[in-house]
Amino acid sequence: MPKVSKEHQEQRRKQIVDAAVDVFLKKGYGRASMNDICAEAELSAGACYSYYPSKDELVCAIAQRSRKRNAEEIEKAAALDPTRPLHSVVRQFLEELRERKNLRAYSLDYDLMSESRHNKEVRYIMRKSYRALVKQLAGLVAEGQKAGRINQKLQPQAAARFLLATLQGLVQQAYLDPKVDVDAYMQVFEQVYTAAFAA
Repeated sequence: MPKVSKEHQEQRRKQIVDAAVDVFLKKGYGRASMNDICAEAELSAGACYSYYPSKDELVCAIAQRSRKRNAEEIEKAAALDPTRPLHSVVRQFLEELRERKNLRAYSLDYDLMSESRHNKEVRYIMRKSYRALVKQLAGLVAEGQKAGRINQKLQPQAAARFLLATLQGLVQQAYLDPKVDVDAYMQVFEQVYTAAFAA
């Protein structure tokens, strides 16, 4: 039997994960089945199950991909303004939200958060993802404090969680209401950042 290349395996994994994202978005995690995902991926059940034996394992793969993408995007946004990397990250996030980018991905996060109330495996995966995000943002806070640009009195992890909670709240509102004024929110953010974060 011919050996399957690593590239082929990775392509298959991507194909199945992409299909799972589409199905979860259409039906919600709870109503989606592995059969739905196999059909969306246009693969046999055997092919899908050989890579991902359960929906929870697919959630883990989606979360891992999301963590990697988030880390890369934060690093890239921080580099846009090395003198104020944390500020730059938030500004970039808000600018993308104004253009309504990534709302699809955020809606999946909300679905999985809801599922995590009853599913300990999904809860563990989501908790790990958020902890990684908080850790990266807290690192930017700490770096800013060392450079004398961010208020020394702020506890880095608490500051990171505050920013994340504020942005998540706005995303939820923007998802529910297309009339949310992100530009007005940016003005408020600038004032809050200057008052609470700037050294």
